[in-house]
This record gives sequence, C-alpha cells and structure tokens, in this order.
Amino acid sequence: MKQAVQFMLALILGGGGVCAAGAGESSAGLPLETALPAAAHFDGAGRLCLLTTKGDPVAVSGEIRVAGPAWAFYGASTPWSATGVTFEVESNGVSVWTGVIPLDNGGQARYEQRVRLLPNGAEVSLAVTALSDLAIEGVSYVMQFPWRVFSEAQLALWRGTSTVAEVQAPAVYQPGKDPRFFRAAAVDRISVRAEPFRIGLTLDRPRAATFQDDREWGSAAYSLLIPFGKGPRLPRGETVRLQAVLTLTGEPDREPVRITVGAADPGGRFEGFGGNFVYGLEGPVATALVARLEPVRARIEMALLEWEPDNDNASADEPDWARFEARDTPGSELRRRFELAALLAKRGVPLCISVWDLPEWMYEGPRRGRWESGRTVAASQWPEVMESAGTYLVYLKKRYGVEPVLFSFNEPETGVRVLFSAEQHREMIRRFGERFSALGLKTKILLADVATPRGTESYGVYALSDPASLPYIGAVAFHSWGGASTLEYGAWSALARRFDLPLDVTELGWDPGAWRAPHELGTPYYAVQELKMILDVLAHARPRSALLWEYSNDYPLLVLNRAGAGRETLDETPRFRFLEQLVHQTPRPAVAWDVEASRSDVLVAAFSPASNPASPSSLVLHIANTGAARKATISGLPVRLAKLQGIRLMATELAAAESRIPVRDGQAELELPAWSLVSLTATEP
Repeated sequence: MKQAVQFMLALILGGGGVCAAGAGESSAGLPLETALPAAAHFDGAGRLCLLTTKGDPVAVSGEIRVAGPAWAFYGASTPWSATGVTFEVESNGVSVWTGVIPLDNGGQARYEQRVRLLPNGAEVSLAVTALSDLAIEGVSYVMQFPWRVFSEAQLALWRGTSTVAEVQAPAVYQPGKDPRFFRAAAVDRISVRAEPFRIGLTLDRPRAATFQDDREWGSAAYSLLIPFGKGPRLPRGETVRLQAVLTLTGEPDREPVRITVGAADPGGRFEGFGGNFVYGLEGPVATALVARLEPVRARIEMALLEWEPDNDNASADEPDWARFEARDTPGSELRRRFELAALLAKRGVPLCISVWDLPEWMYEGPRRGRWESGRTVAASQWPEVMESAGTYLVYLKKRYGVEPVLFSFNEPETGVRVLFSAEQHREMIRRFGERFSALGLKTKILLADVATPRGTESYGVYALSDPASLPYIGAVAFHSWGGASTLEYGAWSALARRFDLPLDVTELGWDPGAWRAPHELGTPYYAVQELKMILDVLAHARPRSALLWEYSNDYPLLVLNRAGAGRETLDETPRFRFLEQLVHQTPRPAVAWDVEASRSDVLVAAFSPASNPASPSSLVLHIANTGAARKATISGLPVRLAKLQGIRLMATELAAAESRIPVRDGQAELELPAWSLVSLTATEP
C-alpha cells in the first residue's frame, strides 16, 4: 500500500507522469492549457498504453513478451499475465516496475522496467532475468499500432546514418500471405509515420526488427517486435537487457467540437450516483466516501460464506438461529458488513444485496477453493441456499433495521463466482422471490446483474417472459466494465423500458483487471478513461442510478496514507475529483436530456431537475474532453439565457476553476482544456 500511495501522490502532485506547461486564459475565462498530461502513459504492470502530444492521444502499446518455443505461447508484462507486480517512483523521478512473468511450461522470468519521462515521450530500460532454466523462442519488446490509425503508415529504418529500408503498412489484409511484411537484421532507429503523427524508436544498439500484420491472428493492429533475448534456452540467473527511447511528434488535433442540446427525455430519470461496498471495508475510506459523495443507492455483499460456513442443521425449514446469531461477533467481518448496511440505511440509502460466492458445501462437485469461477449450485442444496439467504435478510431486518430493496447473484452469466444459465437465472428469480415473499420481506430480485453490457441484454429475457418470475423482478442491471457501443447501451435501456422496470448500473468501472496491479487507479490516464465511460453510460443507457466500483479501499477513490505517529490522511485521486464534480453538479433526482457532440473524444451528458424537467433554464451540461485542448460551440440553449456558470477540472489539477460563459441567441463558446471535465449550469437571467 505504501508504494501505491507514493505512486498516486507523485502523479497527483506533478511527478512521475505529469509534465508542466504554461497556463493561458481563454476568451471564456477557462484556462486552455495548464498542467498538460504526460507524453507517455503506462498501466499498473508497466505496459505502455498511450502516447500523447499536448493531450492528443495515440493508442500505441508496448510490452515485454517472453515467448515459448515457436511462439506456441507467451507471457507478458501486463496486468493479466504478470504476478507480484510492484511499483515505486524514485527520488530522481524515474518510475520502476518489477514483476514475474509466468510461462505455460512452468518457467518464470522476473522483469524490471525503468521509465524516465521526456517532454515528447519516454526513455525505457528493460531487464528480464530467468528464474529457472527457460526453454524459449526469445524475449522481445512488442509494440502494437492500431490498424485504423496506422493503415498505410510509412515505416523507415536506419542503422547509424544509413537507411536500411522504407516500407508501407498494408491497408488490406491478405490471407495466406506472410504477415511479416518486413524483417531487418540490425537497425537502431525506427520511424512509424501516420499523418499527422510520427512515432520514433531509438535503440541502445543495432538489433533485429520485425513488422507484422496481426490481423493474421485476429488482432486489428500491426506489431513491431524487437528481440533482446534469444532461445532456445535462457539459463537460470541470466539477464537480458534493452534500452530504448520512444517519442511522439506532430501537431495535436484541435478541431473544434459542436455540441447540440436537444429535448428532455421523459423516461430518462436519473436518481444519481452511488457505490459498491464489498471489499476493503476496513479503515475509514468507506465511511468517508459515504459522507463526501452521499450515495443515492448502494450495493453490499450478502456474505453467506461468513454467515453459514457449515450447514446449520439437517433441515432447510427449521433454522438454528442460535448458530446463525453466534456468527455476528464484535470485530468480525460480518459485523462490519452489518454495521455499514445500518449506516447506509439510516441515511435513507436504498440497498441492493448481492451474493458473490457460496460456502463450499453448497457447490456441485469437488472442492475448488473460494476464488474459483464457474461454480454451480448442487441441485440438492437449493433449499439450503434459500434458507441461508432468507435467514440473512431476516436477521439483517430484525437486528439492524435494514431491508434491502434488491437481491442478486453477482455476474451470473459468466459465473463470477456462481454460474447460472439464462434458464437457471429465471428459476432462481422465481424461487428466491417466492421465498422472500413467504418470509414477509419486500426485497425484490435484480434481473441480470451481468459482467458486461456487450451482447448480454438477452440474458434476462427468459425471466421477463415468465409470468411466474416477472412479479418478483424489481429492476434490471448490468456492469459497465470495458464499455460498450451506443447501440449496446441503448438495447439495455430499451429492454428496461419495454417492461417498465428501472435500469441500474450496479458496477460502474472501466478496467476489470486493475485490481491485479492497482497502481494505475491513481493516474490521470485511468481517471480520463473512466470519465469517458461514465458519460457514455449516462448519455446512452439512461440508467436510474450508477454505482461506482467501489466506495471503499478496493479500487480506491481516496487513498489511505499512514503518515506515522498514528496519523492518517485520505488523499484524493483524479478519479475522485472527477466523480465528486459529477455528483455535486448533477441535480438529484434528475431527468436526462438529449445532447450530441460532433467528436467521439468529447463526451456529453445533460440533466435538469426532475421537479422541473422541461425547463432549459435549469439545465446542467457535463462535457468530458479526452483529447487535446479545443474550442467548443454549444447550440440549442434557451434564447433568453444570458450566461452559464462553468466549473472546469483537469485530470492533472488538484482543484477546479470557475468562470462565467456568455450565451448569445442560444449559443455559447468556450475552450475545453485537455483531459478535462467541464460542468455548465444554466441560470435564469
């Protein structure tokens, strides 16, 4: 945790990833450029994920790959592959990642990556050490260039002052043709040019290089492979190294954006933001976020593993209440969950309670461990599962005065960790709905609660089409991990409206793998990607509520810093500041408006108070600019409006700035800084 805190603070305060620049004032009073984003961005495991020029992003990636013989498999320096990742920022500003890359043949290699940021890129030093005798094809640094951006890119390769070759990336993929469209035996400089950008790579010494078309393997990208360790064997303890300088040059895209405000959506009621309270509940973070962000809804865990680790008795109809109540002991994790639920309920926050995993004795098949996915409920244990869930809710109600409004199994379509087919999901809803009703509980069942919005909206159709299940459904839900297209978000909205049910986003998050290397959660890069996804969800899915993952010390919005002598502080991340602005500037409850932007890297959402939904004079407009600074023109504002109140926050800034934006004849102009959230509030003249 200490390393994570140092990482987040370094980024927030301007070191280890933030390049300073001069500030200028726009005509609307909002600074056009202040602390610009860094020129290179890396994820929690050290994978290069973005290069930028003055905030204009180019989605270039780079990672270490240790390949097995004939490239039959490989391990990489990515959050999904590497283990034991650590991170620190040294006093000289150099960022250092270390981790272990496991291989499918049982071998392991340790990597160290050191990065010194440059005004237009980064200097990268790599070292890979075999932890056992490795049978490998080789060790390479692999950069990937998206096909949509780099189609027909011009490639130039040099050795010293001599040009080795000039080639062009193929626009059309040709099956059956050698995907390796260029190989060089020894080069020390490479240029990849796709107007208006040029990416440069300078190597520490002449090395082999291969360009290939990855569409051969189903990836819409080109790859550049720079080997720096050769097989067929890398002895234990041997280290291979590479040093390279990455640069991005070119003028950023500052094309203005046109934003058009339409009409209010009568069905687009948005209650507001809330949070998940599942992991990392120890410490002050959860209660601090409850106080500072005032969740309108919350999702908590039904911890059946803690409630009934062993069967209470042989009867599913006669609970051993003394045994259950004995589990609720002072200082226990279960007591902490109950007390947090009571705190939220006392504040009037409606709760959804979800099952993540079950006690081992309830599962089908042999023991597999708590964190295994894809488990199914043993057919003979269904009555016991319902008894356990029912007693949990009854006890929560009687002892703590808490009655959740919704109940679900978390991500059942993928089995994280309990798996249901669509038909089994329907049966679960009917069974639990009947049981809760018989117990006198008002808790309804949450439909779907699936892991992704992409192509999953049909999962709940069986239940919605079943007259025996439909009365027990209280809402529809999905998780936003990885995002979705406008049409996919719209499909969820249409499904919920068709059956007159509210739609909740019960896990609002961008990268489901960030827990593996959580250092990146405190970076401006992660904050901007998450902000982009949030506004996309609000604009196109039109949910009733959106619950961030999490309002706790897991995926932390606030970082607990123990400063010594028992002193603790909670340090803000860029994610927190963006969310705080959205929370406090959005009316509660609100009605969504139709609003469009002419650029895909500018995201917009608009709301007015539900008490006066059709009044444009109380409109709030959120604008997220995820690229370089640019001018925005807003049209469709009320003609009588004279000004907008503006609050602008950049991902690289510690505080927001305020200004007034003049409005003339229903139009307004302002400057959007790079990587920023601008919230505009219409006020009566």
